[in-house]
Formats: sequence, structure tokens, C-alpha cells
Amino acid sequence: MASSGVSGVVDVYAAKPNLALLKVTIGGIGEVLEGFDGTVGWSVSAITGPMLALGKELDQKKFDAAFDAELHDNARYKSMETLEQTTFENHPAYKVSLTHLDGTEDIEYYDVKTRFRIATVATRESPMGPMKVTVSYGDYKKFADVMVPTTMTQSTMGVQQVLTFTSVEFDKVPPSMFEPPAAIKALIK
Repeated sequence: MASSGVSGVVDVYAAKPNLALLKVTIGGIGEVLEGFDGTVGWSVSAITGPMLALGKELDQKKFDAAFDAELHDNARYKSMETLEQTTFENHPAYKVSLTHLDGTEDIEYYDVKTRFRIATVATRESPMGPMKVTVSYGDYKKFADVMVPTTMTQSTMGVQQVLTFTSVEFDKVPPSMFEPPAAIKALIK
């Protein structure tokens, strides 16, 4: 978060069918964990303590954790439609509406020339209520024959976070990685 002089290390893990873990270590703040183990969505931080995702927030965590989400399986959407050719941050882009089965809409932008996704605009539930999130993707590089964005800029509520990925590995995540920590297990009834 360049504007506030805060930096840290981010590790992102994903596995089939819908397992996800985000681990952020920030100097002066500590570790923030956010995960989905296929059933339970959760987060732990020094600021909020351990928390379970419930209701719509849990549904969205499950949706977002789908390992093959980038393939946009028709069964996950009510509709998918290219709305127009426009620009996003000075890039000619196709604007695509993705309406989830629950009616939630995400907007994605794809570069006209490369066809790579360059942005997603979505609203997600949080403990503070619905939040609009804009994520820009760039600096695509090849890792094991897969093109991956190595820069992601996320903007939420006026705060901008820039994530730079230096390495991507495939098929090296042990299933135990997605097991909720003890503080979360204590909350599960």
C-alpha cells in the first residue's frame, strides 16, 4: 500500500475443487489469513481476530474459491454477455457482464489486442457490509506454459493495494495447507 508506506509479503494458494488460502504478512501489523476449506470460509488477523464468513459472504467465498473459476463455467452463471467495446484505464477493452446465479454481477474487461483480462469490478460482502472492489491485472508472464498476471492492483474504499507476484508454482500445495487454524476450529459449531 504505497500511499501509506506499508508493504509486506503475499502468498496465495488454491487447489481443486474449491480450496483457497491467502496469507499476508505486513510489517508492523502481522499476519492476515483468509481461507476457504471447501465448507468453511474464515479470516484471522491481529485487528479483527478469528472470524467465520456467514450468509452471502460465505456463498461468495465459495464461488470465488472455485479452482477453475477462470474458465467461467456456464453452470455458475445466470448469464454472460459482452456489453460493449470500450476503454479501461486507456486500454481498448471488451466489457463483459457475468451475472451469478444469485443475481450478483461482476464486470470484467478484456484487452482487445491480447484478449487477456485486464480488470474485474465486483461487489463482495464483508463484515463491514458490501464493498465495491476493482482489480486491475497486468504484466502477464508465462509460468509452466500458463500466462499469469504478475501485477494486481486492488482498489477498495479509496485504499489501493499493489500485489506483485515473483513466482508461481503448480501442483505443490499439500491438502493440509487449507485446514483452518485452531482459532477458527474453535468457532466452528
